[in-house]
Amino acid sequence: MNATKEICLFKTYLENVQNRSDRTVMAYISALSEFCDVMRDRASINDITRRDIESIYIAKLVGSGNCAASRAKKLSALRSFFRWSKENGIVSENPMDGVDMPKIPQKKPKVMSKEEVYDVLLQAKYGSKREDDYEIFRDFTILSLMFSTGVRRSELTGIKLSDVYLSDGSMLIHGKGNKERVVYYNDATKALLFEYINVHRKKMSHSAESEYLFVSRKDIKLCESTVNRIVNKYLEKAGLKSKGYTAHSTRKAFATMVYKNTGDLLAVQNLLGHASPTTTQRYVGVAEDSKRRAAMTVNF
Repeated sequence: MNATKEICLFKTYLENVQNRSDRTVMAYISALSEFCDVMRDRASINDITRRDIESIYIAKLVGSGNCAASRAKKLSALRSFFRWSKENGIVSENPMDGVDMPKIPQKKPKVMSKEEVYDVLLQAKYGSKREDDYEIFRDFTILSLMFSTGVRRSELTGIKLSDVYLSDGSMLIHGKGNKERVVYYNDATKALLFEYINVHRKKMSHSAESEYLFVSRKDIKLCESTVNRIVNKYLEKAGLKSKGYTAHSTRKAFATMVYKNTGDLLAVQNLLGHASPTTTQRYVGVAEDSKRRAAMTVNF
């Protein structure tokens, strides 16, 4: 089945109308290309039926070892594509109508404890012999900012100097789908940012050329893989890498700490830049404990 034209139009819709992130667009288009390959004996997308999706495509995904979460992501791409196709008169019927989405088992989030966060930060601050190296201070500032704001790696690398407002301890973040939000940081992080910007960053060879907050020796703009390397380095030094923590764990640690201290899920959602509170709930590692404590207050 060749649906190249329709997929290209859908890609434009995702990028320009829905303002989806590059990663999401890539995942959707990849899923649709895979679907077309599985359905290659069909003449067009108008020939696709619900039965085809359930008995051929989903069966193929299951047989290939795709887990429930992976199948759900791919079917979500199909659902969006066929909904858009129906709305634009490309297909007369939506074959995804009535297709059940896989049930994804809810796992308790693996969240770093306060003590573990301190261990990582202490390693970043004191765990190197080159205390005067500007890259060491940059890395410590990066970790502190990630733990104290919950920003994504892609958001961190996109922060510009003009986005940082040291006077009121805030920062403009350019999130997924070109959505902007303001995050705040504590006084300790504020002091770090001030010293990094006014002292250590100026020592870096590319700093004068770059508008970005964090720069590297080779590249003007820090890349996400470098952020991964930095986080993994100090997780290893703190003896925590074997626990399965990653750069994304800094975001979950932030969310859990804010929720523990405030109980305000909406505030956590806004600070993280989540579109849905359901996503935020999965990040917060104290949800079940909070529900249990709330239930115990009932005494008829």
